[in-house]
Amino acid sequence: MLIFRSSIGTTGNQAGIGSFQKEATWGTGQYGGNPSIVQVSNANPNLQWEEGMKKNIGFDFSILNDRISGTVEYYNNQTSKLFIEQRLPLESGLGSLDVNAGKMSNKGIDLSLEGYLIKNDNVSFSLYGNFNYNKNRIEDLGQVTEYVLGTSIVREGLPFGSHYAVEWAGVNPANGQPLYYDLNGNITNQYSDDDSVAKFGSYEPVYSGGFGSRFNYKGFEISTLFTFAAEYFRYNNQTFFQENPNFAQYNQDRIMLTIWQNPGDITEVQSYKYQREFSSKDIEDASYLRLKNITAAYNLPKSIFDRVKGIKGVRLYAQAENLATWTKFTSFDPEDDNNIATYEYPTPRIVTFGVDVKF
Repeated sequence: MLIFRSSIGTTGNQAGIGSFQKEATWGTGQYGGNPSIVQVSNANPNLQWEEGMKKNIGFDFSILNDRISGTVEYYNNQTSKLFIEQRLPLESGLGSLDVNAGKMSNKGIDLSLEGYLIKNDNVSFSLYGNFNYNKNRIEDLGQVTEYVLGTSIVREGLPFGSHYAVEWAGVNPANGQPLYYDLNGNITNQYSDDDSVAKFGSYEPVYSGGFGSRFNYKGFEISTLFTFAAEYFRYNNQTFFQENPNFAQYNQDRIMLTIWQNPGDITEVQSYKYQREFSSKDIEDASYLRLKNITAAYNLPKSIFDRVKGIKGVRLYAQAENLATWTKFTSFDPEDDNNIATYEYPTPRIVTFGVDVKF
């Protein structure tokens, strides 16, 4: 079986438009120490919804009597009229105005596949997986070509969420000074935000997906699920505190045992004499592979309930979630909706036992 499909459509997004933004608003304030009425916001009658043009083409297939099935899809999503905070002249007395000035694209491929290695009346065993590749790009920002957004930069030509930081160059073994790269690629011991660059990836993963297996035998079930993300980078803000002598009154990381002490020491931990700064040293590869779920279950034979009125089946099960994670990320959890890891509780490991009764 082979089914081709394609779609195109437009959706709107109003999230980000506040109440009464069409009108200028006024509030109370002070002028020369006296009560006054001041303008709080500009009238914004031209603000519209963001628009998303979504296009995709793909096909579903199954072969060998449905023993192998899957989908392949290519999509091209263009979001226009993005909400952009446009800076106003200081003499206006107001800081900014929301405008529809941006454009962003998301292009990629979605794949899913399942294949039965064994399939008969008593036993079935299958492997399955899904994969997504997404290329995000800021296409247009209207009035400007870039602006800093927290620890990232929104820049035309780069993906959203691109990290923006001064590049770390190590520790001077002669005196323990921290070293950085300037905009020209030269090593310097002077830290300056003006030397920030966008070459450390994005906190939005390029690759993501999952895979696992399903096994059934005469009422017994065992299933597994692994999830992953790759080309995915996050700020580990915890290292700023755990590798910083200014916070020695709190727990420090064991790497502090390698802090620079004498000329000739080769280390990544600068001398306590110098200020610890935010830099690319704190940006880590957060790519991960996680054993997300294992489930084992047994369905009691239906013959047991032939004479039991009202009960159609009973399923006993045990389930474990988030059993193991493989990653280079040194904070608590690489899988987080926050770009900056700041001691959030990691995803918990949960073991559940239960009984499902069908009436």
